[in-house]
Amino acid sequence: MCDCFDKVEANLKEKTDDPEASLNYMYAMPSFEKKPVIEATYRKKKKDGTFNKTESTISIAYPFCPFCGKKLSEEK
Repeated sequence: MCDCFDKVEANLKEKTDDPEASLNYMYAMPSFEKKPVIEATYRKKKKDGTFNKTESTISIAYPFCPFCGKKLSEEK
């Protein structure tokens, strides 16, 4: 696994002067591997086919690093 996310997170802390600034992560089962995620928003459909006004969110994990293109997890 690359160290791009560590570098980006360190740069984020430096640029914002916030020592607690961080990227979003999730822990993947069953290995509890820490994976970076993006959060997407969408509106759910009602029974009549129209969309709700309120938005829902979902977290999506990356299979590859968006910065260098390397695969993030090693397959076993």
